[in-house]
Amino acid sequence: LMLSLFIKQQENTIIMQSKEMSQNQLFYVVFFYVHMYLSIFTQKLLYYSQNIADVELISNKECSKRPQHQNKLI
Repeated sequence: LMLSLFIKQQENTIIMQSKEMSQNQLFYVVFFYVHMYLSIFTQKLLYYSQNIADVELISNKECSKRPQHQNKLI
């Protein structure tokens, strides 16, 4: 009888440990996905901001070119 109770206790502790492990694993998986999503999101933000800056530079160059051409024509 004592042996069977002991075995039951061991099974319960193993089940509890596995539950805790699964919760930890779930937490780490969620954390990993959130981290990946945020890193991709920030990379895209940086990429788009760089593109916007490039477009602004090009448009500024175009604007600075136009008056010079007009001056040359005049």
